[in-house]
Amino acid sequence: MILLTQAVGRGLLDLAFEHLFERKVSHRGGDGLDPRPRRVTRSAGPREVSLVRSYGELIEVRKGLVAGCEGPEQFLWRDRLWVVRTILGHWVETGAWWEQAGVSALLGVSGQAAVSPCATAELLEEREIWRVEAVRSRHNSGVFDLAFSWGGEPWRLLCSLD
Repeated sequence: MILLTQAVGRGLLDLAFEHLFERKVSHRGGDGLDPRPRRVTRSAGPREVSLVRSYGELIEVRKGLVAGCEGPEQFLWRDRLWVVRTILGHWVETGAWWEQAGVSALLGVSGQAAVSPCATAELLEEREIWRVEAVRSRHNSGVFDLAFSWGGEPWRLLCSLD
């Protein structure tokens, strides 16, 4: 406790705490542990801001091989064709099962005695997320998260990272 008090008195703890949150997250999947995009990031040097723009728009996707990996090869978004240059990441997300009506029935919390097979199927829905780097023209490229749901929902462009 004395060491901590002395460190605070010298300003060392304030400096360490200030730099704790100043981590630069790259466009290529962050720090490698969490595939979800960050909202705003800063670096310790000159201010560098990286934004995520959310869309959730329907897109058309053509699957194929990109650098030997099967995944989205091209996608049509807002009447513009984007060609995938690199697949940066691929993961599977489950739905928000805790928010669905079938959860209380499965847990026996509600007054329902039986659970329909449809309610159980809703709880198991998954979607694949593909983080890709795509180009539209020589000077226009970007990083995008594309989602495909096995439940019949078409492809969606979730967000772009600037």
